[in-house]
Amino acid sequence: MKYAFQIVDVFSSTPFGGNQLAILPDAAGISTEGMQKIAREFNFGETTFVLPKNDSANNFRVRIFTPRVELDFAGHPSVGTACALVMKQHVRLSDPVRLILEENAGPVTVDVAQRNGGFYGKLTLSGKIETPTGAPSPAELAAVLSVEPAEVNQAFFAGAGVPFCFAQLNSNEVVDRAAMDRAAWVATLSRAWSPHIFFFAGDLRDGGKIYARMWGPALGIEEDSATGSACAALVGAMVIFTAGEMFYAPVAGAYVAGLAPPRLRGRYMGTWGFANSLSLAMAPNLGMMIFAWSPALLWMSCGVMGVLAAATMLWEVRPRERFVATTASVPE
Repeated sequence: MKYAFQIVDVFSSTPFGGNQLAILPDAAGISTEGMQKIAREFNFGETTFVLPKNDSANNFRVRIFTPRVELDFAGHPSVGTACALVMKQHVRLSDPVRLILEENAGPVTVDVAQRNGGFYGKLTLSGKIETPTGAPSPAELAAVLSVEPAEVNQAFFAGAGVPFCFAQLNSNEVVDRAAMDRAAWVATLSRAWSPHIFFFAGDLRDGGKIYARMWGPALGIEEDSATGSACAALVGAMVIFTAGEMFYAPVAGAYVAGLAPPRLRGRYMGTWGFANSLSLAMAPNLGMMIFAWSPALLWMSCGVMGVLAAATMLWEVRPRERFVATTASVPE
């Protein structure tokens, strides 16, 4: 039995750029074992197999394989496969075409448009972003990346179909300089929630740009040139973390305002705002300095600061109660 295949370059406007992808547009009849062997033979980051849909609400069933394992979802294979299926029709698009791909993780929507002679795919995910705890420490990831502990700003787990361990580094130069320490990876990540590491530098605020690399040795991918699923997970995680900050600010502000006597409310809020801004500015660098010196000391410092903060809050509540009791007894 012979099967046709296509090779496309995703996330690139020029041939032989971006992230390569092999696609078998009519893979009906190939066993799971056969798909894995074919993916290993291509030895690309991913190979996709297009099959008849199981659900009438979708357009195609798509299975995604790395040289070593099958993935429930992946970004650039979804975009590349959708564009290739539209290109196969050999018609010029006047309006975007929406394809719903039936993947192991669930339906994946890709809108394909044609502009300036090229095809563009926009991926839409509706699944859950996972952000479990238990990520390795910055010092442990620094050992995996062969960089200094002070050059790792933060580390966290997140996943949107494919789990990743994320590490934010100080600069693009550190990202370029990173080299995998295989022994450290085996000790730290090989059996973790995610053994795949996505490390980056840049601005995580709205409209910001990041500079990143990804290693996936457990997938049979030493380095992936562009990782769509990791980007989706990173953005989703940032939204979740930012939501926490959005809840914190008004709740904390309201609590401080509630503690303050009416005549001193402005002074209380100003002091809280200054202390909060100062902590946000100083904490990341100061925390990393302490962590690089002694991780245990950092956690001890956090514990001491927490106790002091709780004691201060209790002390602040007591004057407020006396103030309320005093003013409540004043006749009108």
